[in-house]
Amino acid sequence: MKKTIHDVAELSGVSIGTVSRVLNNRPGVKSSTRIKVQEAVDALAYIPESAARDLPRGGSKTIGIHLIQGGLHLAPFSVLFFRSVMRRVVQCGDRLLDIPSRPDGMPAAGADGLILMGAHQGDPRIDYLEKEHIPHVLIGHDLGLSWVSPDDVDGGRQAGSYLTRIGHRQIIHVAGHLGFQSCRDRLAGLQEALSTFSPGLKPLAVLENMDTTLDAYRRIRAFIRDEPETFRKATAIFCETDEFAAGVKAALEDAGYTVPGDYSIVGYDDMPEIGNNFTTVHQDIELLASTALELLQDQFSGNPPKSRVLPVQLIVRNTTTPLRKD
Repeated sequence: MKKTIHDVAELSGVSIGTVSRVLNNRPGVKSSTRIKVQEAVDALAYIPESAARDLPRGGSKTIGIHLIQGGLHLAPFSVLFFRSVMRRVVQCGDRLLDIPSRPDGMPAAGADGLILMGAHQGDPRIDYLEKEHIPHVLIGHDLGLSWVSPDDVDGGRQAGSYLTRIGHRQIIHVAGHLGFQSCRDRLAGLQEALSTFSPGLKPLAVLENMDTTLDAYRRIRAFIRDEPETFRKATAIFCETDEFAAGVKAALEDAGYTVPGDYSIVGYDDMPEIGNNFTTVHQDIELLASTALELLQDQFSGNPPKSRVLPVQLIVRNTTTPLRKD
């Protein structure tokens, strides 16, 4: 049975209005409540009715977005990207669909063209779409394909360079899944910055295989408990997403630490309401969406594949501070 906003509210123990504010990235919701709602959304695989209502009923083309996990994963980044693409597709009179996955992981529903998210090494969707002659644009990078990607290596590099400049050497990295390009690229940039500052310098620890804010919260609490000596050496934490950064900050504060007094935190994405209070790496989601559609239109026109790398920028806010020299 299709899940509703009522189900999300019941599972998370909050009102429907609160769920709506979280889904629309509106202010006035405590971080702990936001975590509960986001976890309920993920657990129920809930897709807001607004996404379906906003789709046009007709159009010259059907554009699909396919996420490797199958369906739209309602992380804030995915939601904002979906909405940015939708606005542009609607303006053109086309139709946008969130494409589910078949049992073998391939896109299940037909579309005139696809935007592929969740790029990873050896992604089988690419060969499949090439054989089926379906125009597609990858959010990621791959030789010979049409793709657009934020410069995630540079984003990781900027974060690492900044932290080392203000005195931090012992840095923990909190990551998602290293099989995904964006995750690997951000870690690679961090490692490059550390080794440039001091040959042989590496992240103190890399904590991976997380999907949600709550995952990051639990992982840091477990790390504090299970590896206290390593944790006490750390002075800064670079998180792959702002969601992870929010979970890490909550975990540290619940454990009695202060941010940035005891630990500096850098996030990634600059998400509204989530990243606003974090030092974070900003990427332009609107530009990413418009560029993906431009490249897909090139595919429709029969032009050869093109690629674009979009710049990112470190934004310094109030979760980082120079390392104290006691």
